[in-house]
Amino acid sequence: MHASSLLKVASISAVFALSTSPAMAAIVSWASWTTASSANAGAVGISFTGQSGRLDLDPRNWQPVTTWADGVVIENAPVAGSAIRTLTGGNTNRNTITFTQAVLNPVFAIWSLGQPRNSANFTFDQVPTFVDGGPSLEYRGSPIGVSGNVVGNLTGSTGERNGSVIFYGTFQSISWTNPVRENYFGFTVGFDERTTSVVSIPAAAWLFGAGLLGMASISRRPKPNA
Repeated sequence: MHASSLLKVASISAVFALSTSPAMAAIVSWASWTTASSANAGAVGISFTGQSGRLDLDPRNWQPVTTWADGVVIENAPVAGSAIRTLTGGNTNRNTITFTQAVLNPVFAIWSLGQPRNSANFTFDQVPTFVDGGPSLEYRGSPIGVSGNVVGNLTGSTGERNGSVIFYGTFQSISWTNPVRENYFGFTVGFDERTTSVVSIPAAAWLFGAGLLGMASISRRPKPNA
């Protein structure tokens, strides 16, 4: 086999091996909101455009952890007391989160969506997958529901909804509308920072490939005279 072909085989084999290895729960770098429109998570900057709102530093936010982190897909919930972005909804504003670089499988946490006489939702441009949900320490409530690109209270009943979703794939932005107005609700975003690097052939693949190249060069050497 030609040396370049051997290297390709080695690289593809190594990547395939990594892609088929058991998945681990994401240790999420959650957004740390410094203003009502900007945040950072690890080395990635995050901006928000759309409906005006405010930050919320209540230490009860994002508790208990088990409402937002299932330990299988998401390992850790947003930190209690960290700033979250709060909105009121009830308009056609398109809200957009933009990352300074593409991230893989971003996660989105929702807090206190809806109220006793009100059923609210997020209508995303993208389609998320439900991860976890349940009561909050402050307002109790129930898990969010997910149907296609709509996240919130899908049963027709009213009350608080909390939980997290994940967007599988590579994204540089996430957009949505909040068509129903209420007093306020919160959200934040995050991602596994280990997945933000540009996908590349791992070092192990190159080492394996280099070894095959060495074997190929040896096989091409003329045999010594007997």
